[in-house]
Amino acid sequence: MKKYYLILALLLASFWARSQSNPDKPTMRIGYFHGGRTMLLYRALIHDYFEEEKLNAIFITKKLRSSVWEEFDRKSGEKAMSHPKGGKATGIELNELMYSGKADMAFIGEAAFVRACVLGEPILAIAQLGADDPQAGGHTIVIKKGIKINGPKDLEKLVWGTRRSSGGDDIFLKEFLLKEGVDLSKVKFIFGIDDDKLTDYMKSGKIQGGYYHLMGVRNEEIAGLIYTYRKLDWVNPALSQSLAVVTKPYFEKNKDAIKRFVRAYMKRIAYEHSLPKKVRSRNQKDKSKKLFNKYLYEMEMNWKGMNLPQYPKIPLVIKEIEYEEMDMLFRHNYIDKKVMLEKCWDNSIVEEVAKELYPNEKLSQ
Repeated sequence: MKKYYLILALLLASFWARSQSNPDKPTMRIGYFHGGRTMLLYRALIHDYFEEEKLNAIFITKKLRSSVWEEFDRKSGEKAMSHPKGGKATGIELNELMYSGKADMAFIGEAAFVRACVLGEPILAIAQLGADDPQAGGHTIVIKKGIKINGPKDLEKLVWGTRRSSGGDDIFLKEFLLKEGVDLSKVKFIFGIDDDKLTDYMKSGKIQGGYYHLMGVRNEEIAGLIYTYRKLDWVNPALSQSLAVVTKPYFEKNKDAIKRFVRAYMKRIAYEHSLPKKVRSRNQKDKSKKLFNKYLYEMEMNWKGMNLPQYPKIPLVIKEIEYEEMDMLFRHNYIDKKVMLEKCWDNSIVEEVAKELYPNEKLSQ
């Protein structure tokens, strides 16, 4: 409870300071991690979608293993994200940044969101961001090349690893092993391996199996280090998603700024959906600077039936997804209780913007 009041005090002080800024072009500071589930928002920033809505969007992130937060805007974004270790904040870190008053919004994964809601933190999801394609998920179980698996006992013998996260990757891996009939008490795990160390862990044998993201799978398969054992199908792939979140006090006082953000976001979604497949696909070599560059070409991919995260036309927070995520977190002791999650999201602004952009369409979750 003391932590909750401290958060509120910091937020109120932050709101007062920002109330002195230009109301015709409000500033929104956004805690950001760089990945497939947020990349469309990055493209919206560098291609002036927020600028067109008169929103001064500033992204805040940090490099891998760094404690220093760095800001970038539409002009400095390409340089900031060109660093191989850039944009490596976790959802829990981004939540803390937001609660401290140093960010107004954060892009976080599903596990960080549900955990925050269960803990009673003043969090509110206002839109879904990218999510794995239900027909072609972007995650998979991999095994070190040369290891043959004939059944659950073979899986039990391996050391399993996941990449740095707020716990979402860990529970997806555990769910897989449960579905395969593995006794989790007999399995050794190494969770939260830094992105740039994952390949070394596999190569050295510190881990022999893992839950991998698409780009990691692709690179290590090409290198002959691993093979795909099972693509993400043991749970709904769309459970792997991200959300745009704010604090509840910020939501009540800044609905106009949030609406500008959502409108810019949904316009960028509509633009990307309008592009032909050859432009959206990474595999094409179209050199048109107008439609194709190194950021646009990561909209879509087909690597052995796996795709990059996709963005819904109307990005509503979906009740069933959040409750299924909570069930998994509870089953694996990442949370100690279940709560009514509806208190932690509000679809009203997405619904308002959808009525503006698509007046003849019926909204549905």
